[in-house]
Amino acid sequence: MLGFRFGAGSVGSTRWRRLGCQASRGGLRARGRVEVWTASALGADGSGRSVSSISDGFGVGTGRGPSGVQSAARQASTGLPDGLVPQVAVVVISAKLGDSFERMLRDLKKYFALQGWSDVRVIGGSASDVFLEEEGDVNLMLLGVSETRFTTFALDSGTPLDLDLRQEGIREKILGARSGHFEDPIFMLLRTPEFADAEKVISMLDFAFPNSAKFGAHSGNIPLRRQAVFHNEEVIEDGMCGIVMEGKLAIDLIVSQGARSVGSVLLVDEVEDGTTITKVKEMGTSMESQGAPMTLFDMWQYTDVISDRDQGLAEKCTMLGLGIDKFEEGKDAEYLVRRIIGIDNANKALAIDGQVRQGQIVQFQVRDGQSAFLELESLLKKVEVCRIEKSVEGKFPIALLLFSDTERDVDTRNALAREIALVKETLKISVPVFVFITEGQIGPLPAPGFINYYPIKGVGVCGSTFEHSTTSVFAILYGSSPSGY
Repeated sequence: MLGFRFGAGSVGSTRWRRLGCQASRGGLRARGRVEVWTASALGADGSGRSVSSISDGFGVGTGRGPSGVQSAARQASTGLPDGLVPQVAVVVISAKLGDSFERMLRDLKKYFALQGWSDVRVIGGSASDVFLEEEGDVNLMLLGVSETRFTTFALDSGTPLDLDLRQEGIREKILGARSGHFEDPIFMLLRTPEFADAEKVISMLDFAFPNSAKFGAHSGNIPLRRQAVFHNEEVIEDGMCGIVMEGKLAIDLIVSQGARSVGSVLLVDEVEDGTTITKVKEMGTSMESQGAPMTLFDMWQYTDVISDRDQGLAEKCTMLGLGIDKFEEGKDAEYLVRRIIGIDNANKALAIDGQVRQGQIVQFQVRDGQSAFLELESLLKKVEVCRIEKSVEGKFPIALLLFSDTERDVDTRNALAREIALVKETLKISVPVFVFITEGQIGPLPAPGFINYYPIKGVGVCGSTFEHSTTSVFAILYGSSPSGY
C-alpha cells in the first residue's frame, strides 16, 4: 500500500505538537502511516508562521566512512551564522555504505539533538560511487530561512495513487490544512530508481501546483549496491521523499542538458513497449529515408550527414532527443534528451530510458563540452536578470545546489568544476555548492502542451517538470541575507 508520511519544521524557537493520523478541518488524509507536525504558537507577525530574527543560512560539509555523517554535519554547521538553527538537512551517502545507512541516519539525529536542534527534518539519498570521490563518502547541507516553512514527506511503493484530478484534493494531500496559505511552494524531490509511480507523482504536482518550481534527483542506480532515499531516520528502498518549502524563500532553476543534435530530424513510425523505436522516417530532407533508427544512423556516417568530429563524439556517448514542440522546417527544435539503453543488432532498433510515442519527432544527440558550456552561458544571462530583480526586492542568493549526471563530467572533461565556477562568477555568489551526482535528475523545461504522463483513464496532464538522465540542474535559493552572510 502506498502511503504518505509527513513532517514539518520551522525555526527552532517554536514549540511543536504532534497530531494524530488525520488532520482536522480538511487537512491531510492519506492511506497508510501518516505523520503531521504543526506549529503550536503564532509567529511574531500573527500569521501562524514562525518568524526568525536571525539571518538566513546555508552550510555544506563532507565526511568519510560510516562515521562521516557527523563530521559532515559539524563542518556544515560552521558555515551557518551564529545562533541560526537549521530547519532542514539533506544528506547524500555513497551507495558503497549501504549497510550503514540506518546507523548513519540515527547518528545524524543524535548530533542534532546534542546541538539542541530537535526539529531539523532530514531527507536524502544514496549516490553513485563516483560521487565526491576525492572528498568523501558523505555530502550534507543544512538550511535555515526565516519566514519559511519546510514540510518533508515520503511515499512508499505499492498500489497506484488513488487520486482524482482535483487540484484542491492534491493540494490538501501535500500541504494539509495550509493548502491555501502560499500559492507557489517550492518542491525538492528525491526518488529511488525502482519507484514506478515517480512520473505520476511529478505530473500530479505539476497539475496541482502549475507555477511551483520542482527539482531533484534519483538515488544512484548501481548494480549490486543498495539504493535508497531517506526520510528522517527511515531508509526507503522503493519510493520517493521530498521537501515542500513555503514562504519568502525564492528560487531560480537552470536545466542544462549539455547535448547537441546530429543527423536528420526523424519521425517515429513504429514503437514497441513504449520505449523501443523500431522504425523512423527522415523529416525535412530530399531523401526522406525510412527504416530502423540505427540503420539510418549508420548510413549517415558514410554520407557526410554526420561529420567526422561528431562521429567521434557519438562513439563516446550517443543519446536521443524527444521533441517537445512541433517540427518546423528551418527552426531548431527543443528536445528532452534521453539515454539510449539498448540496441538490437539484428533489427537495428533502439531502446531509451523513457516513454516515446508514434508520431513523435526525435533526433540523435551527442555530448559536446563546448556546446554545453555555451548553453549554460546563455541560460545564465536570463537568470542574471532575475537575480538583479530579486536583489531590488531585498532577496539574495544564499544557497547553490547542483544535481548532475554521473557521466557528464567524464564525457566533457571536468565540466562540472567549470560549470560551477561559471555560475558563481556570473551570479556573483560565494556560498558553497551542494553536489548530488547521480544517473537521474528532475527539473523543468519550457514545454507548453507536452504531455509527459497519462495518470488516470487516459487523461493527459500537460506539465513542465521532467525526469532527466543527462543534465545538470542548478538550484539557486534566495533569502534575505547577501551571499557570504
